Amino acid sequence: MSKPFFLTRQTANLMEDFARELKEGSSLFLLYGEDGVGKTRLLEELGHTRLAERAIFWLDLDSGDQGDETRMERSTEVEASFAGAGNGDIIIADHFEAALKKTRHQLFLSWSTDGIDKQINLIIASNIEGFNELRQLWQHYQVRVESFQQMPFSDDEVQSFLGFYLFPNNPVVKLSIPSPLRKQIAAAHGNVGRVIEIIERDGDQIQSAAPVEQTESIRQGSRIIFAVLFLFVLAVGVGWYFFGQPRAAEPPPFASTETEVSASQSADEPGTASDSEAVIDEPIDEAPLQASLAAAPEPIPANNRQRFDLELQQSLEWLGQRENRAGTVQILLLSYDNFDHDNYYEYVAELARRGADPEQLHVFKTYTGNREVYSVMYGEFTTRRAAINAIDGLPKGLRDTSPLGRSVGGIWQEIRRLESKN
Repeated sequence: MSKPFFLTRQTANLMEDFARELKEGSSLFLLYGEDGVGKTRLLEELGHTRLAERAIFWLDLDSGDQGDETRMERSTEVEASFAGAGNGDIIIADHFEAALKKTRHQLFLSWSTDGIDKQINLIIASNIEGFNELRQLWQHYQVRVESFQQMPFSDDEVQSFLGFYLFPNNPVVKLSIPSPLRKQIAAAHGNVGRVIEIIERDGDQIQSAAPVEQTESIRQGSRIIFAVLFLFVLAVGVGWYFFGQPRAAEPPPFASTETEVSASQSADEPGTASDSEAVIDEPIDEAPLQASLAAAPEPIPANNRQRFDLELQQSLEWLGQRENRAGTVQILLLSYDNFDHDNYYEYVAELARRGADPEQLHVFKTYTGNREVYSVMYGEFTTRRAAINAIDGLPKGLRDTSPLGRSVGGIWQEIRRLESKN
């Protein structure tokens, strides 16, 4: 089973740019970077998510240890792919640097003829060494190329990736890493392929290290706050009940048996008539009742599971009231499997302690990275670009999660993808 895909701010922007440009028509794209930086994995994720509805032809030009005779056949494979692709389809040519010169030329020749005629999109992935030859080829064939460079992870992104990769059900935990292993990871210089090799070999030495004292302190503080809020709401509800009761009056001479209390009202709700009381057959001014109901506090969930379910519903309502171009910031992806509601709210309390506003958090059920997740967002911005520009100004506790700028439309796509999966 493949590991879920880890999105950094850079890779999320690359995927967003690819998806947008591919909708504009026939284009040739180059994705380049060091060996092992994650180019293939990014293109696979792009195909599974943002381009799932498009037909994609994948050409892996890396022949491994095979001989030259086998590698020569790649030219025929390239021609067949362009012949079989239809209008608007996508061809991905991975490991361009490993192909023979004839195959490389055939790739550009086919795209400049069949590709342009059929409005095919061609994406070429190459390491740094293949970039210069690629540039000579697109100049020779006089084609326009959109190029994107994929960079290694930053130190903060490596730390976030370790938690995501080793502890997918609780990726925000602090990690305890032995010093020799920490040095090996640092020597990888953010190359995700090398980092994965290290943790596949020695990852069992890395342990989650959430401080017990701090966790218990947060839990105890949350209980105190919950108890105070509960007593406050209880006091408000009792006061509203007694002061909202109508004064005793003489029963009316005639009572209507045709206008009884609605069945949707509960007999034990404060301020409502019970089933045994008659209602006078006169027009009732509903304005004071509506005002009092509007002022009534919402019931507090009995536990964190109910609280989380309520926030899922409220977040979906919030999303439905925003335009697709509006932006927000994604701070977490949490797996459904073994999701711990108490740990989640302990983390929310920790974010609040570090300057974040919990009222700006929104959580959704989505499907991304080939798995079902809870996507946690923060804040609201006019556009996705505005959200990206605002990231550096977020509280440090949020910046440490490697946040990503997202659009409301993009979140809706992931929600609908989950619905189609189920």
